[in-house]
Amino acid sequence: MTAQIIMPAAVQRRRKVRQRWGFYAIAALAALVCLTALFSEWIAPYDPNAQIFASLSPPSWEHWAGTDRYGRDLFSRILVGLRTSIFATLSLVFIIMTTGTIVGMICGYRGGYVDTIMMRISDVCLAFPGLVFALAIAALLNGGLINAVFALAAISWPKYARIARSQTLRLKDSDFLAAAKMSGATTAAQIWRHILPNAMGPILVTAMLDIGTMMMELAGL
Repeated sequence: MTAQIIMPAAVQRRRKVRQRWGFYAIAALAALVCLTALFSEWIAPYDPNAQIFASLSPPSWEHWAGTDRYGRDLFSRILVGLRTSIFATLSLVFIIMTTGTIVGMICGYRGGYVDTIMMRISDVCLAFPGLVFALAIAALLNGGLINAVFALAAISWPKYARIARSQTLRLKDSDFLAAAKMSGATTAAQIWRHILPNAMGPILVTAMLDIGTMMMELAGL
């Protein structure tokens, strides 16, 4: 019989404090990056499109990241480009998370032909190399940042649909959902009030982990 190791209360409190302050530090850093991106045009020391400096200058106190081949300040261009990268990525993640969650919960709750058809469509999307498929869709849409976002959204939602579907199947036969049915709750109310809050944990974690990946895929596309 193995003895359980009980952690002293003081150690538990210190660990919780470290975790809480670690969360606050990460949240503050994320907020700082977003604010910098939002006000980048006012923070940038130079016009990012002005070709008035010596080309290919090395980093210096005047130009922190140097200049490009056209004589534009690279640090200013990075700051201004940050807003496009962050908000395009967040929009993309929000679109695929919302679309995949809705599709997955409907499939998991309704089952039948709806589930079969949508899951086979997701299998087709997952069978192709993601970036290659997105390139084909972006070419059909004639390029551009907005079309690139929609191209990646078209091939990235199945992952969220499968997560939402599995969570819905797990929760569909639970006691609290049976009680909601007996109380007369509609299908939409059961999904929105009972299934969605209990299924959002894995979906949100996946969305947070996808931000960096989607930013790199947008840049590559």
